[in-house]
Amino acid sequence: MCNIAGYAGNQQAAPLLLEMLRRQQYFDGAMSTGVATIHEGKLYYRKAIGDVDTLIRETDVLSLPGTIGIAHTRPAGGDPEKPFHPFISMDGKTALVTNGNTPRSKYSPMWDEAANFLKDNGVKYLHETENPKGESPMLAGTGNYITPAEVRVHLVDYYMKQGKSPAEAMALTSTRMYGDNVTVFITENDPDHIHLLRTTRAMTAVMENGESYIATTRFAYPEDLAAKAFDLPLFHSVAVSQSGITISPYKIDVEPVSELTPAIYRKGYEYLEALLQSDEAPVIFDSLEGRLGDLADLWPGGYTYSQKARLAYDLVWQLHTEGRLNWETVDQVVEDGSRKRYAIQIKK
Repeated sequence: MCNIAGYAGNQQAAPLLLEMLRRQQYFDGAMSTGVATIHEGKLYYRKAIGDVDTLIRETDVLSLPGTIGIAHTRPAGGDPEKPFHPFISMDGKTALVTNGNTPRSKYSPMWDEAANFLKDNGVKYLHETENPKGESPMLAGTGNYITPAEVRVHLVDYYMKQGKSPAEAMALTSTRMYGDNVTVFITENDPDHIHLLRTTRAMTAVMENGESYIATTRFAYPEDLAAKAFDLPLFHSVAVSQSGITISPYKIDVEPVSELTPAIYRKGYEYLEALLQSDEAPVIFDSLEGRLGDLADLWPGGYTYSQKARLAYDLVWQLHTEGRLNWETVDQVVEDGSRKRYAIQIKK
């Protein structure tokens, strides 16, 4: 899964966001990294193939102005020679990042329709590919695919140009591109807010002394803030500013997801505890989402998507706060080389 961070406050955003990413990147990221900020009504962004240190070394990201911004780190996927997030609208005014899984589902035709609708309305895609990673919208005629996040940034931009507010544009986009996802964007059209909507993916927030933070996981925050983090709601557009967090009346109404009940947490905790004490341990963190998702009896309702990614983070955080985990950074072998990842196990 990808990892996201956001900040609105009185400090320079870029260095703070990079530290938030650094704390998360070895869960499942560090293969492509990017930051976007807004200063005096203008959008700035930098991105690079590689981890946080690569982005700092290859760009002037630490100098990006602005006290509001978003950041993203992703695992392998897509074009290995081209950084993806943040995706930028054609007019250069909106930057968008996402975290999600893209299996083929009954909603995939909606994604195809959205991608082709935008193309017919003049959108020029930068990331067409013949061999997508996961399910991606397909363009009629060429048969090429577009990464869903690129469709999302142009769809948000389209709705705002039709006179919709950023919050409403977010809800309309997430309805039309319904999936296992959280979407986050900033825009010159509303330079004081970060806009986001989560359908399933983890997204937490902290408000402290006139500053607002968001992050995929509590591990992104400094220790003194992590315990204050709370989960943002499902399905509603949320606006984050220096003065606080506003839950918008604009929401999506497509298909529900299974709620994370105490019974689900208990069963998941028991499974994870046993796994991390088994002969398989230490276990690479980014395998946990799939393992929890495979526990069919954990997810009532038979819905298309579940909150398996959030559950993985929540359970690991719980074990961490109990002081029961040992951590190590390992080199995980993948198709195109290796990548650093966190591996965890229960303390003996």
